[in-house]
Amino acid sequence: MKVALIAPLYTANIVKDIVDKNIVDIDLDIIVYSNYLKAVEIVKKSQKKYDALMFAGVVVYKFVKLYVKEECIWGYFPLHESSLSSALLKGLYENKNIKNLSIDTYSKELIKEVYNSIGIDMDEVNLMLYNVKFNNKNTTEDALNFHRNNLKNDENVCIVTSLSDVNKQFDSDGIDNYMAIPTKSIIIESFQNIYLRYIAKINTNCRVVAIFVHIDFPDDYSIISRNEYYYIKEKNKVTELIYEFANKIEAAVIEFSYNTYILIATKTILETETENYTNIELLKSIEDNSLNRISMGIGYGKTASEAKYKANEAIIKAKRCKNENVAYIIYEDGKAIGPIKSKNKERSEVKIDDRLMKIAQITNVSVKKILCFYNAINTCKKDRFTAEELSKQCDMSYRTVNRTINKLEKYGYIEVVGKHFEDGSGRPRRIIKFNIYIFFSLFLNFYN
Repeated sequence: MKVALIAPLYTANIVKDIVDKNIVDIDLDIIVYSNYLKAVEIVKKSQKKYDALMFAGVVVYKFVKLYVKEECIWGYFPLHESSLSSALLKGLYENKNIKNLSIDTYSKELIKEVYNSIGIDMDEVNLMLYNVKFNNKNTTEDALNFHRNNLKNDENVCIVTSLSDVNKQFDSDGIDNYMAIPTKSIIIESFQNIYLRYIAKINTNCRVVAIFVHIDFPDDYSIISRNEYYYIKEKNKVTELIYEFANKIEAAVIEFSYNTYILIATKTILETETENYTNIELLKSIEDNSLNRISMGIGYGKTASEAKYKANEAIIKAKRCKNENVAYIIYEDGKAIGPIKSKNKERSEVKIDDRLMKIAQITNVSVKKILCFYNAINTCKKDRFTAEELSKQCDMSYRTVNRTINKLEKYGYIEVVGKHFEDGSGRPRRIIKFNIYIFFSLFLNFYN
């Protein structure tokens, strides 16, 4: 397999050494650019010569994609927590204050995940984040100005960048900065993934796989089902997760009915992305992020029609496992495998409604109010609020929210963790924290 790496010189040297020592199935050419803007012309001229192109990062990949049509397989080294952790470690070793962080390209969610993993609460971090716009031809200059302004305001700033041009300029200016470089494992994994995609593409015997995904909505008498807002909200949430999974396995999606989806994928990519069905990410995502369940049927065939028939047989089996997220597989020879479950620990089989009712009975708070608080936590992705914030999120009066807080606090579901002053004056507002693992963990782990 002939692959071209499109990268700046520094990254190119690192990658070539790793590929030469660890990957035998790839013939790698290096095409170096001095500025990522020049990658557009490079790709236009060279991509027809190669089976695949590997880009140094997501910025150059998405920028080129705006101007050039893919004529071979494209891939890139993804932003990963390991790269960020390594950069922060270097900064920490050189006595930089990583709680005062100026950073570009990374998402706030991934940054939070890294800091949580090293035991630092994001509330302690002064985060200055430059969000890269992939259609911006002035990204380098804008990012440089962003970091320089932060450094001008406070000399004790740790600068982390994923942009090689920014790193190069700061190094030239003698300004300390830390480049988030793809780790060895990310580089190897990225090339292995692109190789498997290539094999799937050229393999004439590649089998088609059909996947039926059925959303198992709560019973008609369920609290969720009786509330149209939450019903639609949960349905949309599951649909989004299904499309994310489809994108990852490069599957075509057909919305067969209001709660059934058909995904058409290839055997090689699906088995690779699910680690031979030992880690079906969609099952875990639904488990972690939705109150609904799904049934999944996976069918193999030489044609799409044959695969769909087998997938339908498989989902009939999956639906029999009520109140669980499960998948069944039926191969071409009729062999059935299942039930396959999420890697999460087994949940209690007590219904969601029963769990809500239990909290309501203990605290003398209505189920509707508890459901509103759940939605506020899930929507805002946080566990700390003022009563005023909850009032707006839940469309309740301020007095009602305060009375509810007092009841939940009495039984340990909520604790007061601080006070907030509006504009430095007036009466302080309580900051309350939901004890997530007591209050909601029975049916939701929103941190995952």
